[in-house]
Amino acid sequence: MCNTKTTTLTATGYTYAGGTNQNWHTYQWAYVSGPDAAPVFGTPTAIATTATVTLYGDYVFSITETNGPCSDIKTVAVRFAEQPTVTAPVAQNLCNTKTTTLTATGYTYAGGANQNWHTYQWPMLVGLMQRLYLEHDGNRNYRYSDVIW
Repeated sequence: MCNTKTTTLTATGYTYAGGTNQNWHTYQWAYVSGPDAAPVFGTPTAIATTATVTLYGDYVFSITETNGPCSDIKTVAVRFAEQPTVTAPVAQNLCNTKTTTLTATGYTYAGGANQNWHTYQWPMLVGLMQRLYLEHDGNRNYRYSDVIW
């Protein structure tokens, strides 16, 4: 999920044998894990419901179907991701060198969210017959070199 904190959760319930009188089964959605310990379910007892969280991140929800003394539980993982924006450096005109350092400003994610899955990438968008080399220093700094074939 990108740039939203609400999703629809839909499960498939058990198909009971025809002719049986087992209409006492129930469903219950529940929060298992994630950075927001109190997500809100639209109708937590419906087989399909919405889940709304206040923090972006990775969540696990469960659905339990109960039929008298019997029950079954399944889980589903949902990733709510914040839409990032990155600021790139200004254009550079280089003379007598094939090496430069590119430094960008990454997006600052909302506090409390567990969004440590983001990555940075510097693809080459223009240029003919070049091989691009990027060296990452562990932060948001890259060293760029190109070689003409």
